Amino acid sequence: MILTVEVREDGEDGHAVVAFVRILGPDKTTGRADYAVGAVEGACARGGSVRSAGCVVGHEHRLGIWALLERACAELKKADFL
Repeated sequence: MILTVEVREDGEDGHAVVAFVRILGPDKTTGRADYAVGAVEGACARGGSVRSAGCVVGHEHRLGIWALLERACAELKKADFL
């Protein structure tokens, strides 16, 4: 399973991607699994240089995809972007 969320500009340069999150995990339909989470912010996202971070989150499949995205974003907020 691959889930990608992109944040795009609403400008004249063709809606360039300024940040994205990608979540990779098994194609399980039941139980708990670990998912690899990676994020990249482009230089224009915060007015600095390109930054990235990653983490691994455990997720109970029965909670659904939106709970996985919420958990991944919460962990990324605590991550050290480099």
